[in-house]
Amino acid sequence: TQIDPPATGSNDETSLQSWLRRFWPFYCLLAELSTLGYAFWDSYQIDGDAVSYMDIGDLIRGHHWAGIINGYWNPLYPAFLALGHTLFHATRYTELHACYMVNYGIFLLEMLAVVAFTDALICLRDARAAIASTPKAAAFLLDRYALRYLGIALLVIAAQRELSMGKVRPDALLQACLLFGMAALLRYCATGRLRYAALMGVAFGFAYLTKSFALAFTIFSIATLISFCVVWLRRQPARTIAAAVLAAACFAVIAGPYIAALSRSRGRID
Repeated sequence: TQIDPPATGSNDETSLQSWLRRFWPFYCLLAELSTLGYAFWDSYQIDGDAVSYMDIGDLIRGHHWAGIINGYWNPLYPAFLALGHTLFHATRYTELHACYMVNYGIFLLEMLAVVAFTDALICLRDARAAIASTPKAAAFLLDRYALRYLGIALLVIAAQRELSMGKVRPDALLQACLLFGMAALLRYCATGRLRYAALMGVAFGFAYLTKSFALAFTIFSIATLISFCVVWLRRQPARTIAAAVLAAACFAVIAGPYIAALSRSRGRID
C-alpha cells in the first residue's frame, strides 16, 4: 500500500494567500501614511513647468478660458490645481503646499488605478486559463494580492522619486488615467463586454487632457484591442471593430472639444 505524503506545500500557500488578503487594508494604510509624510515634508521642488501649470490653474479659477487653450500645457492637471486651491483656501504663502496635497490626492487615485490594473490582469489570465484548460496555480506564480502588493510598492517608490509629491507636474495624473484605460482594455479582452471598451475610451480621453502623449498611446491601444481579440482570441471581427469604434468615440467625446478649441485657436487641425 502506497501512502501519499501530506500536501504541506498547498497548505502553506493557502495560508500565505490568506495572510496577504487580511493584511491588505493595513498595507494600503501604511502606504498612504508614508506618502502623506512626503506631501508635508518633501517641499519646495518647483520649476518652470510647475509655474506654468499653476498660472493656468489661476486662469481656470478666473474663468479666462482663452488663456487655457495653448499648444503645450494641457488643462486637466491645472484644473486639479485650481480645485485644490479652492478647497484649501490657499494664499500665496500656502499655495505650494495646496499643490502638494493635490498631488497626494492624485496618489490615492493612482492606488485605485494600480488595483484596477492588477485585478484586470488577473481577470484576463483566468479567462485565458479557462479557455486553455490550464490550472491557474500551475500557470502563474503571483496571485491577485501578490500583484497588488507589488504594484503599490512600485508606486510608493515612484512617489519618492520621479513622481514625488513635491513636483508640481502632471505625470502622476497621466499614469493614473493610463492605468485605468489599460485596466478597461484588459477587462474587455477578458469578457468581451462593450462597456469596458467605452470606459477605455473615457480614461484615455482624460489622459489626453492631461498630456497630449496619450493620443498616440490611445491609437496604439485600440490597435492592440483589435489585433489581440481577432488574432489571438478568435472573436468576430465585426464585434471587435464595433468595440474599437466605441472606444474611439468615447475618447472623442472627452478630448474632442479641447482638440477643436486648440485647432480653432491655431487656425489649423492640431
